[in-house]
Order: sequence, then structure tokens, then C-alpha cells
Amino acid sequence: MQTIGDGLWDPASGRFYTPRLRREMLVRLWTADDLAHESGVSRTTVYKALAGAGVLHKTAYKIILAIERCQPVLSDIA
Repeated sequence: MQTIGDGLWDPASGRFYTPRLRREMLVRLWTADDLAHESGVSRTTVYKALAGAGVLHKTAYKIILAIERCQPVLSDIA
């Protein structure tokens, strides 16, 4: 079974695959502030993740859970 977290975040580097993270935000009509609020992490952390910086495992977990918890508003974008 594949989850949203599969292919979204690399635990070895601690980095999100930013195009996928941006797509997940887009289909939910989320801004970086929205993702920060929904996941319970700081806005600065979200911007760092979007810029390709590594994040802690617990931070990635919070972001992935927020994405899995909220259904997309838009149809999946190719």
C-alpha cells in the first residue's frame, strides 16, 4: 500500500521532494502558512522545507500527517 508520504520525503537526507510537496499543497489550495497551521510547525520550517532544507523526522511526520488528513480540493494535477 502506498501512502502520500511515500516519495514525498527522504528520511536519509531529511529533505522533502519539493515539487511533490508543492503539488500536495496546490491540490489542497494551501499556502505555506496553511501548511504550517495544519501541521503544527512554524512557517519558517515550512519555507525551509520548500527550499529543500532537511527537517527533523518528527517535523516531516507532522507535515505528512497534515497532508494525509486533509482531502484535496482540486483534482490531482498532472
